[in-house]
Amino acid sequence: MQRRWNRNWAVNIRHSQLALPALILLLCGCASMTTIKVEPSEEVRNSTITEDVETVFRERQKATTRNPNLEIALTYRIAKEESYQRRYIENRALKTEARLGLWLLGAATAGMGYIEIEQGYVVLGRDLMGLGLIVPLGGTAIAKKDVGEQWKDESRALPMETRPAPGVPLRIATGDSTWTKTTNSQGIITVDISKFADEVALGKPLRVTVSLVEDSKQKASFVVPSDVVNYHRTPPEIQFASPSSSGDEGVSPVSIPVVLSSVSGLIAAVDYSVTGGTSEGEGMDYFLKAGRLTIPAGDTSATIDILITDDAAVEGDESILVSLSRPMNATLGGNTIHTHIVIDNDEALAIAANSAGNIATLAILDFEGLGISKQEAQVLTNRLGTHMVQLGRYQVIERGQMQQVLAEQDFQLTGCTSDECAVEIGQLLGVQQMLAGAFGKFGSIYTIDMRIIDVATGSILRTTSYDVHGEAERLLTVGLAEAARRIAGID
Repeated sequence: MQRRWNRNWAVNIRHSQLALPALILLLCGCASMTTIKVEPSEEVRNSTITEDVETVFRERQKATTRNPNLEIALTYRIAKEESYQRRYIENRALKTEARLGLWLLGAATAGMGYIEIEQGYVVLGRDLMGLGLIVPLGGTAIAKKDVGEQWKDESRALPMETRPAPGVPLRIATGDSTWTKTTNSQGIITVDISKFADEVALGKPLRVTVSLVEDSKQKASFVVPSDVVNYHRTPPEIQFASPSSSGDEGVSPVSIPVVLSSVSGLIAAVDYSVTGGTSEGEGMDYFLKAGRLTIPAGDTSATIDILITDDAAVEGDESILVSLSRPMNATLGGNTIHTHIVIDNDEALAIAANSAGNIATLAILDFEGLGISKQEAQVLTNRLGTHMVQLGRYQVIERGQMQQVLAEQDFQLTGCTSDECAVEIGQLLGVQQMLAGAFGKFGSIYTIDMRIIDVATGSILRTTSYDVHGEAERLLTVGLAEAARRIAGID
């Protein structure tokens, strides 16, 4: 028993030598460190704000075709910067770090081994103490204290500010004009471009320049498009080139010029209509429907065309009154009524006809083709006209002249076979009598049927028919001549 205690005591003595290093390491695990840090605060002093003012012109409202007013706004754009001193606080921090390691665990384990007299705990504790030198565990405690302060100069940009500039005198220049105007309470000036549109060349834009009276270098220019400028020019006058004109009844059409007082950049238009005179319209003496005359932009004139009917009636000179109204992009001038005198040429013809035996005027319609082609009927009609002229009993209207007059009246000959239609054409042509009829074929017989119609009464004055047996050539060479003599009353 004594020997065992001595043995254990020896072990305890031997292992107790490890407690001293453990205690030393435990005490060395605590360390302290002092740091100084300067941090900003929210406290400032000596604040000063400086401003940088810029003058800005802008187009507040554009001029348009409906509104001639160009609005220009003058504003101040203000850039602000604030300068100040900020307080910085100097802090001193005491940092204490306690380093704990696995050697603490090892020391406790070894101590338990000494008490329990267990060699295994002592060995394990020794190993853990050695491992604790490699893997430390730690914690930190900090204590702060203000020890001083500093004031530093700083600055910052403030938000941009824009505000109107009322009561500022401005110099405005456009074209050949320059004047001064002061901005209103909202910093705005208005320029009426209609007052200066005529100063600009046709088709060119209008440039408006605005500057400060006190500093002409601060300026801006604004451009009004040419189409807007053209719309606000002083409108030209539109009228007839002359108040009256005259012409022979046989000259058609008659062109009456309408003119503008100046070149315009816009399309000008005006209504026209017949408002009086002694001539009868609707194709009787003339043909002119009411309409609207247009003068293209850049041009200065256009014409109203009247179709004159060259009839055979002795009526004396007649007049046609044409009036202008409802102008567009123009104003009416002084000559808004034009009088055209139609000089009658039928009196001389009537005298000549009477001296030659009172020869009647005659027009020949296209004969119908019944059983023959339209081309054959046309050839036969032309040859019949030649025979009628050769007889000398009628003043036959030349076919080309007849077609021209009817085309001017927009009258179609096609399908005109009735007596009523023949009378209507005769009235348009101004002749006394109309010759109408048809060529036909029945078996081997070629026939001619024709009639002379009085235009004034619509009655049939004379009829005749003629038949030719055999070939169609005999109708052309023999039959037409004989039929012409019969219808003219020559036996």
